[in-house]
Amino acid sequence: GTLLEQAKAAVTVASASADEARADVKKAEAQADFDAANLKRYEEMFKGGAITQQDMDRASSAARISAATLETAKKKVASAEAKVTQAEAAVKGAEEGLREAKSQQAEAEADVGRSRAREKGAQSAPERVGVNEAEVRVAGAEVERAKAALRTAELALSYTHVKAPRAGRVTGKSV
Repeated sequence: GTLLEQAKAAVTVASASADEARADVKKAEAQADFDAANLKRYEEMFKGGAITQQDMDRASSAARISAATLETAKKKVASAEAKVTQAEAAVKGAEEGLREAKSQQAEAEADVGRSRAREKGAQSAPERVGVNEAEVRVAGAEVERAKAALRTAELALSYTHVKAPRAGRVTGKSV
C-alpha cells in the first residue's frame, strides 16, 4: 500500500499493543495486590510460628516478583504509547507528504496546460502567417490596380486637348 496506509496500519498495531500492555498492567496490579496481601498474612502467621521460614520466603519472593512484573508492565505501556505517538507522527508526515505531492501534481498539470496552450498557439502561427500573407497579396493587388487606374487616367489626360473653334480671347464665360 501507500506510505499513508502503512503509517495508519502502524498506528493500529501500536494502539493494539498499547491496549494489550495496559491489560497486562491491570493483571500485574491484581497479582501484586494479591501477593502483597498474602505476604502480610504470612508475616502474621510467621510471627505466630504457624508457618516456616521457607513459606515466608516464598510469600516474600512472590510479592517482589509481582511488584517487579508490575513495573515491567508499566514500562511496556510507556514504550507502547511512545510507539503510538511515533506512528501517529508518521501518519501526519505521510499526510503532509501527500498534500505536498498533490500540490506539486497540480502545479505540474498547470504547467502542462500552459505548455499545450503555447503549443497550440505555435501550431496556429503558420496559419496566421498564411492569412497575413494573403492579406498582403490582396493589398498589393489593390495597389497595382490603383496604379493601373492612375496610368489609364494619365493616358486619357494626355489624349485630351482643348481647342477653341476660333482663335481669340475668351471674354465671357457661361456656365
